[in-house]
Amino acid sequence: MLLYKEMTSKLTKMEPGGTCISVSEERAGCLLHKRECQVLIVANSSQYIHSHVLLREKFKPKTKFTPSFSEFSNIEVFVNLVTSEIESIKHKDLCWESNLSRSEQTALKELQDVRNIVIKQSDKGGNLVIMDFTNYVTMCMAHLNDRDGYRLLENDPTLVFTKDLETLLTQGEQLKILSNDNHKFLLPRYPTIPTLYCLPKIHKSLIAPPGRPIISGNNSLTERVSEYIDCYLRLLVLDTPSYARDTQHVLQKLSETHVPPGSIL
Repeated sequence: MLLYKEMTSKLTKMEPGGTCISVSEERAGCLLHKRECQVLIVANSSQYIHSHVLLREKFKPKTKFTPSFSEFSNIEVFVNLVTSEIESIKHKDLCWESNLSRSEQTALKELQDVRNIVIKQSDKGGNLVIMDFTNYVTMCMAHLNDRDGYRLLENDPTLVFTKDLETLLTQGEQLKILSNDNHKFLLPRYPTIPTLYCLPKIHKSLIAPPGRPIISGNNSLTERVSEYIDCYLRLLVLDTPSYARDTQHVLQKLSETHVPPGSIL
């Protein structure tokens, strides 16, 4: 939320007499889906950055509109056809055949019931790692016991953070940065608490591998607002000297770099 507040102040405080900046659709297409991209313009007469990337349409609650059959007769025909297809399936003898043998299904079921092991993907290489549950907990606690990076909370701060986020979103709506639909979408009604898990770094040790901590923030308080901010940050990232789109981009840059003989890398 601090990042959101800082970004808001930076994006909304432009010097008078600003110049018009345009970003080509091809470049913007690297950032967002082409259907969601238009030219980014900074208006001379405004104190705010007005983005024509369709953020207001993207970040809003899903519509609950139900078309009237009386106004759209084709919809009624479609619904009737689909309904009849579903009804016909009910009277068919559907034979479901598994691609696993009976012994494989039994082994999979037994594996699901085992509670003293943890199965995770490795940090690198895409390998499958089976760890003793106690060793996995020890690997995770090695991070959580670091008092420089983590501290134990006395209570759940979600309610306090929710009020802070709601205040920021209200300010954004008052400044015309956000629409009312954006406000409703970016403030989840029932956020979940993010969870931590670790991926074992078996490329460093097979006996007691260190873990790579990952926070799973699905449906968390800041998931949607983080996605919203990311749409703006992507434009700024393109102008950083260290920007690399992917492996092919790195290889292209390396091929264009001349390394004199005797250089130490």
